[in-house]
Formats: sequence, structure tokens, C-alpha cells
Amino acid sequence: MKKETSFSKHIDLLFKTKHNAIYDYEFQKHLKKAPWESWLNQSNFFDVKEEYIEAFIHWIYSSKKNSFSESLKDKKRYQRRDVIVGTTQSFDEAYFRYSDRRLRIFRGEYAYHRRCYENYAFLDSPAFSKEMPRMQSLDKNDWVIVSQPFCGTGQEHPKLKELLDQCLKKKIPVLIDCAWFGTCFDINFDLEHPAISEVSFSLTKGIGLGLMRTGLRFSNYPIKDNKPIAQQNHYKHLVLNNCQIGIYQMNQFSPDFQALKYLDWYKKLCKKYAMIESNCLHISRLPLDHPFAKHFLVDEAYSKVGIREALKAIRKKQLIL
Repeated sequence: MKKETSFSKHIDLLFKTKHNAIYDYEFQKHLKKAPWESWLNQSNFFDVKEEYIEAFIHWIYSSKKNSFSESLKDKKRYQRRDVIVGTTQSFDEAYFRYSDRRLRIFRGEYAYHRRCYENYAFLDSPAFSKEMPRMQSLDKNDWVIVSQPFCGTGQEHPKLKELLDQCLKKKIPVLIDCAWFGTCFDINFDLEHPAISEVSFSLTKGIGLGLMRTGLRFSNYPIKDNKPIAQQNHYKHLVLNNCQIGIYQMNQFSPDFQALKYLDWYKKLCKKYAMIESNCLHISRLPLDHPFAKHFLVDEAYSKVGIREALKAIRKKQLIL
């Protein structure tokens, strides 16, 4: 009870129902040193599309805290590599691409999808359901989005491989959302599975570039795809100034920056307040029988706690563990 009482004191101050990623002041400090004059003195300033793509791939594979299959390097697996305005642009195009299909998502998935795409259905039952936990059946006219790490828990979804196998059998396209890469550790990103049609990344969460949105989408769509992202990449109608900033920040901050700086604090925080650890630095969970579980309940499935403010307080020595 002592831990519960202590936890209650910090609700809405340090423990949030919103799940924002960590923003470290080092991100902003480094941006202040950006060599704008040098960039603008170049004849083709900001013409950095190919450089950005190669830098992004190198940045992904530089992680020592996570592991990746070699598929993102293999153009036979993902023949298209397109610059995107954060992962959100890949979602928006997918809503358009699959507008005649029903979207399937797990409970706890990024809420943007259901706000923008009305024809959706959950893949799983509520945690409080009397049914045995199981994945709902898929229809051949479905399509799927799933985040890795999964937005509901900050870990790989336990049904991910089963889902991909079912999708392959029914020829259902799958979009893998890796927006939380850069905030995570001990995740195995196995992106080889043939059911996956596209994988999207961004620099928003990992190195604090949410206001300068850029990302990268890997896909097996046709080289002459007629959808917006491919067209914009063909004509270089892109936010290339933001790509230049992305290159600059990736050279300074590895995808493991958050884990290297905050992981020890994260583990101590979860232990002190009896929270369940995830594999993402900005969220934890409460057991569903915890007195405050329903305050943080998401989709009747997970009691997900945003702990960015708590970690910030630890960094500033305002919260002593």
C-alpha cells in the first residue's frame, strides 16, 4: 500500500495518460550549432535525398541495443526506399491505397488510425473479456497495421508472428510501423516476413525531430508506383531541408542514445513504483488489478503509463530514486 500511495501522489504530475517520447535538451543544443551558412553556400543546397536515405539506413543498423534482419539493406526484398514526412505520411497513403478494405489493428495500437479510417476492427478481445485470449480471424479483404515495438506495451506484440503467417496465407498486406525505434532496447526487428508490404521509420521520437518531420519508408511497391509518396520522391517534392537536419542529428545521436542515458533510471523507476517494464523508455504499465489501473487503461487492454516527465525529474534531480 505504501508504494500505491506514493504512486498516487505523482499521477498527472509525473505519471501521464499521454505517452510522449523523451525529449532531451541535448537535441536542441546540437541544433543550435547547425551550419546553416555552409549548407546555403552550396550550389544545390538541401539536395540530399540519396544521402539522407543512405544515412538513415546506416543509422538504423548502428544500433547495438536492438537487432535487425538484413532485409532493409536488400533491394530485392524492399525495392522502394522513399522519404516520408514522418511515419504519418505512410499511414495516410495506406488509407488511400487500401480504401476498399477493412483495417485490422490490435487493441492499444496508435489511435490516429481509427480517427482517420472508420472501417476498422480490432484483432483481439478486451483484457477483461470472459473469452480466452485469442486473435480474431482475418478476412481476405482486410489490411493490417501493427507497430514494432507495439504501441500498447512497448514490446513486440506476442501475436505478431502468428498474425504475419495468417496474412501471408490470405494475401493480406501488412504495414509495420517502427516510429518508436530510437526509444527502445532489446527489440529484434525481423522484417523479412513476406507478408510485410511496407515498413516505415521516422526521426520524431528517437532524436526529437517532431517539428521537422522526416522519415523513411521501405516497400515492395512497384518502381513506377503511381501513389503520392512515390510520385513526390520521383520529382523530389520533399522536405529536403528537414532531411539535411536529420542527417546532421543522426551524425550526433545514435538510435541507442535514449537507452544509454535513461535505461538505468528507467529500471529503478519501475521497480520503485511497482510498474511493469516495457522495451521503450517513455512508457511502463500497471498490472490490471492495480488500484489505479483503470486511470491509465487503453482500449480495455493495457494500463499504459507515460513516464517521460518522471524521467525528466530524475535527470534534473527533482525525483530521487
